[in-house]
Amino acid sequence: MNRIIAAIIVIAGSFVTGFALAQRYDGLASYYGSQFHGRRTADGSTYNMHEYTCAHKSLPFGTKVRVTNLNNQKSIVVTVTDRGPYRRGRVVDLSIAAARDLDMLHKGVAPVSVEVISDNDEKSVNELSAKSQEWQPTKKTMEFKLDIKKLNKEFTFPNLLHDHQVS
Repeated sequence: MNRIIAAIIVIAGSFVTGFALAQRYDGLASYYGSQFHGRRTADGSTYNMHEYTCAHKSLPFGTKVRVTNLNNQKSIVVTVTDRGPYRRGRVVDLSIAAARDLDMLHKGVAPVSVEVISDNDEKSVNELSAKSQEWQPTKKTMEFKLDIKKLNKEFTFPNLLHDHQVS
């Protein structure tokens, strides 16, 4: 039971302190055709096929991502400005400039890895993760009540994360 409690503490701590910031998406990339040049994107900007932008289904606008073509290992950094793609298996729609630099214009789609490298405040994910790992638990943060099967007990684990030992 103590191992379950320890797991709950570690998982809860990861959400509170942001250990789960790094995100990676693998799948197919496609690109916007020139017919979309000059149209409005979901973030309100105007699509420019010569800029390094992309569409992603859920990442916040302004997020910078590194897209790597898994066929040739070429990679570029683009900014999320739109929503999509809406075809199964696709993880990102790229601008023509980005697709050209990844050598995927001829085929139209390519297997890619998409890695979040910064949020829209320009802070790198590694920088945010490093700050979150500076957090150290205190006795107060490790005290909580656990109610399982109408059993109400108070547990205190002041050194749980420091010692990495649970009995």
